[in-house]
Amino acid sequence: MKKLAALLAALCVMAACSDDPTPLPDYQQTLADLPTDPTGCAGRLILDDGSSLSLTQTVNGLRADTLYRVLALMAQEGTTAQLRSCSQLLAPPVVEYRDSKLTTDAVSVVACWQTVRYINLQLSFTGTAQGTHLFGFHRRGLVENADGSQTLHVLLLHNRNSDPAHYTRQTFLSLPLLPLQDELRSGTDSLHLTIGTPDGERIYRFGL
Repeated sequence: MKKLAALLAALCVMAACSDDPTPLPDYQQTLADLPTDPTGCAGRLILDDGSSLSLTQTVNGLRADTLYRVLALMAQEGTTAQLRSCSQLLAPPVVEYRDSKLTTDAVSVVACWQTVRYINLQLSFTGTAQGTHLFGFHRRGLVENADGSQTLHVLLLHNRNSDPAHYTRQTFLSLPLLPLQDELRSGTDSLHLTIGTPDGERIYRFGL
């Protein structure tokens, strides 16, 4: 969202140079949730382990009562965080798409990891700076296994939208796990994520 990016960029301008020997903050990059209140104000970050950090400066003018998924550059001190910059990421829920939407243009998986709240992907693909690529998580079905456990099968959708393959781009993508808690049992069930890569389909298996 351009509005979010502009607001956060304005918020996170570097401090002016100074002759004082003040050490620079220890910044770290992390995926997190940025929730807003009924006024469209964001005053905290929720990390993927479920912990919450209060922002030293609130972000205003966002959509009310909305949970933004972001890649944040921040300096943490105790339970507070100084936000340097962040950008909005896609975190589409697992839903069943129509057959006409089941496009799986190839992507390369740079990294793939699971946290309490998400399965996170760092993906590489070819395109242009202005090109819009479409992503989603398609629900293939819930299978009951011989031992009584269940496995949810999910397919990563990627539509390059006729974007020319001029150079390599990267993006982060998150699959929300909390909406799946009602049907998948922690410690028993699993999720299998199929991703179309240049070398064919790869399946990533996660215990829940």
